[in-house]
Amino acid sequence: MLEQTHVRIATEIAKALGIEDKRKVGLMWVGSKSPDSWATFPHHEGKESEIVENILNARLLFLDGDDECFHKLGIALHYIQDAWTLRPRMQDKHTKWERQIEKSPLLDDRKLEDEINNSCMPTKDVQTYLQFLEKLKLGCKGIADYYKEKCREAGIAEEPKTVLGEFGTSVLLTAIIPRLTTWSAPFLDVSFAFRISLLVAQAVLTTEKASEELQSEAWWNKEGLKEIVRRIQISREEAKRVIKLSDFHIRTDRIIGL
Repeated sequence: MLEQTHVRIATEIAKALGIEDKRKVGLMWVGSKSPDSWATFPHHEGKESEIVENILNARLLFLDGDDECFHKLGIALHYIQDAWTLRPRMQDKHTKWERQIEKSPLLDDRKLEDEINNSCMPTKDVQTYLQFLEKLKLGCKGIADYYKEKCREAGIAEEPKTVLGEFGTSVLLTAIIPRLTTWSAPFLDVSFAFRISLLVAQAVLTTEKASEELQSEAWWNKEGLKEIVRRIQISREEAKRVIKLSDFHIRTDRIIGL
């Protein structure tokens, strides 16, 4: 996506979450733009580890009361949004596609459903988007359930798990879920990228108390999360071992997504 699209989504997320502090919003803007200056392309795939690490670091910083969490969150959201940008084979067409995304409005659920139903796609792909939209309305747990359903349909008995516990796992699954189909449109890319980014931001910045059942999970426990982040920072291999999600994602990518 274009830089201005990342900033637009970050601005809408701040509005949705009631974030008015200019420094916090500005840090999220900077984070949302930063990866494009690092020349670590491509961003549309293969960035699951970067997404996971920045989400966990953002959550830990938030629990510590450090506003740098907004910058780390912005970085994670950049990669999430680029993963939801369909990439045409030719560079000039990719740029044109990104410009069309920037011109596309962020639709509410009802308008998005109407646009999906009226779009020129095969019926099965229309149904895939509508089904996924319903899961998104249920939050991160809805996305985790979507993974589980697809795994059962494909005969995969293993369920996605991480050392973060049920809630933290659902947040990461939401962040790294692959594209649903090769059929898309600019309004679909920006609408779903925004919704997924908003769910992740809500989870990272939540101040709500976890239920008694979840209190022991690392997502809500600063010391537990700090140890996980420390181990992840040791090496990429350690990150895979600790999170135990990357391999699962690779196996399910062809089932859930392309």
